[in-house]
Amino acid sequence: MDPKVESLLDPEDPAERSVVEGNMDVCGEILSRASAGAWTMSMMEDHVKEAEVSAEVAEALLRIWRRNEPKIREEATKQSFWGNNLKRLSWRVDVSTKSRYVEDLNEPCAIMELNMSNARDEDKTNTVKFEIDRDMLVQMNEEVNRLQELISTF
Repeated sequence: MDPKVESLLDPEDPAERSVVEGNMDVCGEILSRASAGAWTMSMMEDHVKEAEVSAEVAEALLRIWRRNEPKIREEATKQSFWGNNLKRLSWRVDVSTKSRYVEDLNEPCAIMELNMSNARDEDKTNTVKFEIDRDMLVQMNEEVNRLQELISTF
């Protein structure tokens, strides 16, 4: 049995395990659709009634959903990412004290570091470091605000 599915089962209830093992495809499909569709408990109950499953399977699915809904949603979200995820953002402000060009002296800049990991393999990490001046920071902030507005419309 898949360890992720096994972690959702009640260790005190061997009957639940045998019901789910015997109907793994149906249970997996319903739980996937429920997490993707952001089903509430009542929606889950309605869909389980419509599905052609035995009363035992329906009862097991509802218990699993009731106990593990946030965990199932989190796992589905995690699996939907295909690229790198931002794990940490760090920064510091630096002021140049030496420069070939006089106008660059005493101008603050931010030194930023992005730590990312692969969504499928969190052991694989990447670090990107860069400097950003005041004007570029304003521009980046405007873009992030636009992105935030766009995402909030969904």
